[in-house]
Amino acid sequence: MTSALFPPVAVALLALCFLLVALASAGAVARWKPALAGASPPQTAWIDGLRGFAATLVLMNHVPLVIANHLQLGTTVDPEAVRLANYLGVVGVQLFFCITGYLFAGKILGSRNVDWTEFFVRRIRRLVPAYAVAALATLAVAAVVIDADFGDLGAMFHALPHLMSFGIFVLPSVDGFDLGRLLGVNWTLAIEWRFYAVLPLLFALRRFGHMNAPVSLGVFTLLLVPMLGAGIWLYFIVGAAATLLPTIATARVLRAPLAVLAVTVALSMALNWDALAGLKEMQGLHVALLFLALCLLRPRLLTGRAISALGTVSYSLYLLHMTVLFVLFGLCHHFLFDVTTLPVPAFALLGGVGVALSVLLAALSYDQVERRFIGARAPAANAAPAAFAHALGGGP
Repeated sequence: MTSALFPPVAVALLALCFLLVALASAGAVARWKPALAGASPPQTAWIDGLRGFAATLVLMNHVPLVIANHLQLGTTVDPEAVRLANYLGVVGVQLFFCITGYLFAGKILGSRNVDWTEFFVRRIRRLVPAYAVAALATLAVAAVVIDADFGDLGAMFHALPHLMSFGIFVLPSVDGFDLGRLLGVNWTLAIEWRFYAVLPLLFALRRFGHMNAPVSLGVFTLLLVPMLGAGIWLYFIVGAAATLLPTIATARVLRAPLAVLAVTVALSMALNWDALAGLKEMQGLHVALLFLALCLLRPRLLTGRAISALGTVSYSLYLLHMTVLFVLFGLCHHFLFDVTTLPVPAFALLGGVGVALSVLLAALSYDQVERRFIGARAPAANAAPAAFAHALGGGP
């Protein structure tokens, strides 16, 4: 095992490298499939870019830690650098939750009627097919790792209900192999599903409680916090609150101050990550301010072809990247060289290959699986357009 652990500076440089590789890969994929960069209507195109950036933050968390956390071969990253990697992933997930709150609460607060059967059918069609593919890939890789025989088939069959529960149940082990090493991100999907489940309460407060949107959202928040706790749920509320911002804030005279605010907050998050990682309230305030500023600005920077394509495939990317990294690093370690002794440049090269492969497979998953269900007609006659259904792709 390497004696020189990657320090925070090295992990920061690796993260930047992986961001650039993800963007370059998504740009190449968009040239192959131009529709990937224009899947959402103009009013929500910037959301795709932000979703793509959030997904990449999660990759920037998992790639540096793949050897220790997923392959479990030993520590290669300095403990302080582990905090940096985890900080990036946490910010990515929080942005995902803000996006979900923005898209869904905004739609519900502005609707006089919601067909909840249609809503949940569309959620199932949007989220389940790609997740099922990722779950089957997880089982397939696990079967190879444990050299499964007929005796292991029963254990895999019994693991399926937990595996397909979207994180509601803890991922099991199969013959000692923890499936969380490949699909551990699914805990966030369980939180997303719980948020969907309580949305009828928000609609009832708005529609039948005869409350205006700000009051209904405030009461909704006060009811949820005692039931579900504070913390991560408040990011959904931040996203929902962003839909209530006055449109006058996008006037040209205010764009410069808003841009300064967004850049200042982003720089503060990057430069003060060590302090913010230990201060959840301050870190959460930074994420909230950044998201609110971006909602008002809707920056063109987030509508570029590469980052838009990255956002389009972000759900499959979120689900598949851990398995891709596990297989790539595992094969190299088993057949070629000891991955625990890689210096930073070699690790960056191998990790970059993993990121590029993850983006490519995510694009294939989107094109062959997700896209086929996004525009599927729901039972209701007033089904939403396919483009809006894509925009409501949710978080991770």
